[in-house]
Amino acid sequence: MEPLNAEDRAEIQLEKELWLFNELFIQEAGPQAHTRKGLTSSGWVMPMPAVRRSGRILDIASRHSEIHQLAALQPSARIAHLVLPGEQVCYQTPENVACLPLSISTPLALDLADSSFDHVKLVTAVGRFTSPQLKALLQEAYRVLTVRGILEARWIDLNPLHAGPKTMEWISSTLVVQLDSAFLCTRPAVMVPIWAKEAGFEIISRQIENTGKGESRNTLEWGEKELVVCEHNYEASVEEKLESQLCRFLLKKQYSSMIRWFWEDEEIRRECAEMKTKFRICNLYGFKN
Repeated sequence: MEPLNAEDRAEIQLEKELWLFNELFIQEAGPQAHTRKGLTSSGWVMPMPAVRRSGRILDIASRHSEIHQLAALQPSARIAHLVLPGEQVCYQTPENVACLPLSISTPLALDLADSSFDHVKLVTAVGRFTSPQLKALLQEAYRVLTVRGILEARWIDLNPLHAGPKTMEWISSTLVVQLDSAFLCTRPAVMVPIWAKEAGFEIISRQIENTGKGESRNTLEWGEKELVVCEHNYEASVEEKLESQLCRFLLKKQYSSMIRWFWEDEEIRRECAEMKTKFRICNLYGFKN
């Protein structure tokens, strides 16, 4: 084969990322996605956001592969994609997407009219904005949404399940320190719902699930999905290998400033594989009442 030029490499990378995002969409939506609904405390029945059709969508600083997937899932929608300062749009945008510059001013404010969108997506904002900026974005999202407009946020929780001492040491001494140094949010599972409620959103709340053993636990109706981060090289199933690829991919996308990751250390990777360490993908959905 002839050596690939930069445009060919970018197209192949886009296809790889689209494949992974589509796999995540399939896993989250499930085979019964068209019938699943959520009931808010006010009694309003909301269709599953993964397949919800919106007319005007505001996407805040997503990666280009996510924009392509969103445009494909919502072909009739008008999508405004806010681009961070200094970030060049070096790819061909879908026809229903308009790229707009996002000004990081103090205080942060979006140059958009009130009640001008039906749906706001914040799917990579946790790792791309400081905590004050993220809080302000949620307030601005509420302002630009129409009544009963939908807020959709997604992040990876940095408190892994079944993690060993080497993994936790790397997270606390390397990842968290770097995020704190950049004033990024290290506890999005705690702070994002709080900031969203302070902005005025009604959140799909945690519900109590009876385990059938005299116990109960909190469940997040709209989606906490757990993904294994390191699989056994020889014993892993295809599904587990796919999970680990997806988990690493989402962590890299959320915190793109990290140069090295813990799974690149053989000892930590082996520990994660043996303990089946998992990370949670958290989805938050709220609406403007």
